[in-house]
Amino acid sequence: MRRNLMVEALSLISSIFCRSTSLVHFFTMKTVKAAALSSALGLLAATHATTNNRPIIGIYSAPLEQHAPGCDGGCDYVAASYVKWLESAGAESLPIRYNSSDDEVEAIFAQINGLLLPGGGAGLPSGAKHAVELAIEANDNGTYFPVWGTCLGFEWLLEIVAGGNVLDTGFDSENISLPLNLTATAATSRLLGTISSVPGHRDRSDASATALRADLSNNDNPPAMNNHQAGITPHDFVSHEKLDSFFNVLSTNKDRKDKEFVSMIEAQKYPIYGSQWHPEKNNFEWGMSHDGTPYEAINHSPEAVYCSQSLVNFFVGEARRNTHSREVSDPSAKLFWDYAISQVKSPEFQQSYIIP
Repeated sequence: MRRNLMVEALSLISSIFCRSTSLVHFFTMKTVKAAALSSALGLLAATHATTNNRPIIGIYSAPLEQHAPGCDGGCDYVAASYVKWLESAGAESLPIRYNSSDDEVEAIFAQINGLLLPGGGAGLPSGAKHAVELAIEANDNGTYFPVWGTCLGFEWLLEIVAGGNVLDTGFDSENISLPLNLTATAATSRLLGTISSVPGHRDRSDASATALRADLSNNDNPPAMNNHQAGITPHDFVSHEKLDSFFNVLSTNKDRKDKEFVSMIEAQKYPIYGSQWHPEKNNFEWGMSHDGTPYEAINHSPEAVYCSQSLVNFFVGEARRNTHSREVSDPSAKLFWDYAISQVKSPEFQQSYIIP
């Protein structure tokens, strides 16, 4: 393929220059060939080297409190909906154990193309903090590496960037789907705005971006499933210098008691994104209570599913811009399908991967 591309480039450029007598005076055929070769190789680099079409995302696991076969109280779990969410956009994934050491995190970090910090109820482990710091360092050094935090993962991002706990508690926002109150920044953000000629991504037109934001903020069909008691108010967010200088707020929401919280963020300088709500649930969680009613207030409408898919398409697109590669022989970097799947967390999570 590379040979054919260079031949075509040489032919095209040679043809152009042969028809331009003024330029022929300035370029010898040797120079033309060199320019064509450079152009061809440059095109190859632009179209291939910056796009990874088999991205792998590391997902942080959480301690498993329930008993599961093969576990003696020391297993972790990851809700399968996160794995499916990533797969739906073309990414494989592997677990990062909750109690991983910094050395273990560094070994896995070199083999993944993005990091997902999921929801849950566990405290911030030192390894997760180190993983985000590695992502920031990598981006500073010219290696594109994205991070996504959902619910608890969103809260971890705030804690990591702020350098301590900045969360408020007592939000009445468990098991409720809400429309996003988008900020003025949302329309020009990477996550919710237009996309044009960005490596790893399909273009997103102005019309498509406008439609996505309209679906996310639809009061009659609210897509954003919230399930949290902790959070941060917009006032506290902008009052904290580290948070306000690192992130842009893309949306806010109000809980049942009209208390406002920040619901989506995007780093100003880095490909780091956070959602206080659960976009993976729209597509992949269907838990039912014993009485036959839905366990959670999840919106499964076509519009809500579109919102979920648009967000994961974007995040995986970001991961395609990273070229780390997995060591297949490394036992610590096994993909999720090498682990047992269980319904031990049902109906909260219909399926979970068990990490011994």
